[in-house]
This record gives sequence, C-alpha cells and structure tokens, in this order.
Amino acid sequence: MRISLFYFTLVSGLLLSQITFGQWRGIYQDPDSNNQVNGVSFYNNHEGFVAFDEFAGFTQDSGHTFIHRPVTLNNVDYNGYTVNLTFGFAPGGIKAFNKDTLLFYGDYGLEPSILRSENGGLNWKIVYHADLHAGDMSQQPIKEIVFPQNNVVGYAINGDRVLRTIDGGKSWQNSWLGTEQGYNDIDFLDSQTGFLVGANSLLKTTNGGNSWLSMSTASSAMRLLSFASNTVGYVIAHRSVYRTNNGGGSWSAVGLLPADPTALYFINDSTGFASCKPFGIYKTKNAGKV
Repeated sequence: MRISLFYFTLVSGLLLSQITFGQWRGIYQDPDSNNQVNGVSFYNNHEGFVAFDEFAGFTQDSGHTFIHRPVTLNNVDYNGYTVNLTFGFAPGGIKAFNKDTLLFYGDYGLEPSILRSENGGLNWKIVYHADLHAGDMSQQPIKEIVFPQNNVVGYAINGDRVLRTIDGGKSWQNSWLGTEQGYNDIDFLDSQTGFLVGANSLLKTTNGGNSWLSMSTASSAMRLLSFASNTVGYVIAHRSVYRTNNGGGSWSAVGLLPADPTALYFINDSTGFASCKPFGIYKTKNAGKV
C-alpha cells in the first residue's frame, strides 16, 4: 500500500444508505512529501516499523515520531550476491517481529530482494536476491510477505513465484512457480492453509505451499484477497467485492468499493477494511455490502 500520510482511524461509522465518516487525526507527515509509505508492521500497540521510500522508520510512540533506519552502501552485508546498486534499494514493505528482528523487502534495480536485520535496522543482510532476466515473470520485486502465525514460517510472492522460509526469513526457498503473468496477493490462515490470487487465477494450498490447487475464480482482473476462515473469503476485482461461503468453491458479488483499492483485510466473517487511492480507508461491517 502506497500512501503519503500515516493515519490511525479513531471512529468509522456505516449506514445502510451511505458511508458516514468519523473523525480522523493525522499523527505524522514526513517533511519530504515524496517519501511515500509502502508498508507498516507493528509488534505491539506502540512500537513498530514503517517502510518509507527512503528508509525504514522505527517508532516507539505509535507513529508520532520515527527514527531513521536507512539502507546504505556501507551497512549491508551482500552475502555473496551481485546486486544492481545503480538506484539503491527500493522498499516494497516491511515485517517486524520485534524491535531487533525485521525483514525489509522490495528490489535493487527491479531485482527482487529481501533484507534482514537483527539490530533494529542498523545493519542489514541480503537473505534473498534474484538477477533480472528479460521476459522472466518470476523475477519481479517482492510484492508481499506474510507470516501467518507470526513465527518462523513465512511466504513471499514475486511475479509468478512463491517463496517459503522456515527459519524466520534467514533463508528462502522456491515453493511454487506458476504460469500466470504475476500473482497479486497472498493470504494464509495458518502455516499450512493459504490462498493465492492472480488476475485470472485463484489457488489454494493445504500443505504449506508445496502444491496448489486451482479454484473457482470470482472474476477477471482479480487483485486482492482476504480469507477470514477456511470457508469465508473475499476477493476484489477492479472495485467489485466478491464473497465465498464455501472456501472458494463459488463466489457472489456483494458490493462495490467507492475508490480504487490497494489493500484488503477482514478480521472476521463480516468486518473488514480496505485502503483505497488516493488516501481513503473504508470499513464494512456487513460482509462488503456497504
């Protein structure tokens, strides 16, 4: 998700006929208006990291102030990889396990890369990197990383490839290489059960990503997904919201988002949040209908 401001929502109300916005409070705006936010990862109510364009930002006061943790030429262990340093590291997102251990993911010159730190971002080590090959859809910036149970097992997607780690991101192995023109989103309920969506494909794994089964698609141009349980899940195509009640066996259109979505997360069967361009966050409490 790319936004220029980092917000907390205080109140969000929903009516049957219209969306009623509560009060919002801006808590931080970077002095550089071009220094966008690419991801947020908090490990408690007050502490966490934000993936800015120019650095990883560490906060201890719920996002009011940030300590800069940049990636430079001199604080990276390249771990034997040959890296395109022309444009430096471009962050795509961040995952923080605690104040010391975190993963910073994105690309070096469009070459997918994952960096790991064990001292809060003061120093970094490249733990995954792939050279760019023309026409190879698997070599794209790391788009998403998920750790379903916040332990050592995690998954990442870049292009049509799924990567898996079983040691907290210290090393990554190829888990799946598909035939799509790039996967758009990934979601896991636990370390074994997960879902993967491309523009025209939806897949499910029940064995930790070792194999994936094709499922019924909701629509074409699918971009985002979020499963609240083994049976109830949501997919967004363009701005249309689709819901399944049978684990992806079939889908029904349930609603329409008012703006172009960039991220989706459901906390239970009926309550979910969507971030939308340019600076909107929307909430539903009735399974995406409103």
